[in-house]
This record gives sequence, structure tokens and C-alpha cells, in this order.
Amino acid sequence: MTCYAWRKGGKAEELCEHLVGTYEVAKRTWELKALSRKVSKLTGLDAEECREAILAAALLHDVGKAAVEYQVECAKGCCESFPGHYLVSTLYAYVTVKEGLGVAAPCSSDELAKVLSGEEKVEGDAVSALLILLPVALHHYHQIHSYQSLRYQEDEERARARHTVHAACHPCLKKLARFIERSFSRLNGLEKVGELPQLLSQRETLIQALIFVQNLGDAVQCSEASSLSLAIEAAAGIVNLSDGEVAAKARR
Repeated sequence: MTCYAWRKGGKAEELCEHLVGTYEVAKRTWELKALSRKVSKLTGLDAEECREAILAAALLHDVGKAAVEYQVECAKGCCESFPGHYLVSTLYAYVTVKEGLGVAAPCSSDELAKVLSGEEKVEGDAVSALLILLPVALHHYHQIHSYQSLRYQEDEERARARHTVHAACHPCLKKLARFIERSFSRLNGLEKVGELPQLLSQRETLIQALIFVQNLGDAVQCSEASSLSLAIEAAAGIVNLSDGEVAAKARR
């Protein structure tokens, strides 16, 4: 069985190849080093950890395509559109960050809005978490037509039914885990992505991730521009451009 990032007719792109390819393109961009230094100065976080966090966002940006809802359609022969997959990817990334790095990003819309507005300061791993999660959520900004587009609509029951990991994608997540182990030095705890099928079955972990993605739209809507929010938008831009380059080559 294949885990797809895209499929149409006789052409297909495997999800793991797409994610690693996006990481590799992002790694080569000149903007990555400059942005990592900028975020380091803003937050006090080590520049190398900032760099790894942005690269982790690139690696995980489409991981939500592994969900049952999408892969069932791919198995039928065509999956060009993955509606709302950026929110499912954020859900998966939240669980990976929480379990792998031992840190939970602010979940309430008020708290997250204050952080994005620069009213409340975050430090250390919490900065890394936001540099991973928010670019994943925002990387398809051309598909985000309103703040409603950033609100995950599913409750726990429907999330379990539609957004558990499809069996065809379990090997893909294991490959990503091995890649993280080889490629990351500061954030290699993210190799927990290989355990996502099991981690999503833990109710407390899933509920916390659901709260984050359900409140994301309100938090972004209520926040004001700050140096941190602009840096996050720049990171999302790196992910978006890298994603587009890889997809264009694979799907022509």
C-alpha cells in the first residue's frame, strides 16, 4: 500500500518523499539562516534550534494527509485536493511536539493571541513549538479565506473516525522518525512522529491537541502584528515556497 501526497491518473507522489523533499529544499534557502538568527535575537532561543524548528515545520507540513479521510480517496485513484489538511497536519504536529519535546504550546485562544501579539513572552521549547505548529497551520495561506478556515471543526468522536492515521501511512511515519533521528540534533525528540497512530489513541493527548486547533482561528483573529508573529509568517513562507517547488517537480 502507498501513502500518497497526491495522485491523479497514472501519476502519484508519495507522502514521505514529498515531506523529506520539502525539508531538503527549505534547508537550502538563504532565508532560513537569516530568519533563524532574527528569531534567536527576538526570543533568546539558540539560532540552531530556531533553524531546526523551521525545518521541522517543513518536514511535518503535510503530515495530516496521512489521515484516513484523505487516503481512502487516494486509494480510489485520485486525490488532488485535501480540504483542511493543514489543520489535521497541525493536530498531528501538536501531538508529536507534546510527546516528543515534552512541551505544550498555549492552547487557549486568549493566551495564544497574547503571545502572538507580543503581550506575553514565551521562551525555550515553547518558542520551538510555535515555530513548528503555526507555519504548519499557515503554510497554505492561499487556501485560508477567513479565520473560519483556521478553525478545526471536528469533535473527538469525528476526529477519531476521520483523522486517525491510515494503515498505509504507518511505514511513512516510521521513515520520518528515522530521518529525524539522523537529521536533527536539538529536536530529535520529534522522532515520536513514528508513534502517531498510538499517541492519537491516548484521549488526554488528543483532547489537548484538539483544543489547540479548535482555538487557532480565534487566536489569530484576535492577535495583533508583532515581531514574533511576523517571523512565524516568514517561516510559513519558507515552507510554502519549498512545498510548491517539490510538488511542481513531482506532478508535472
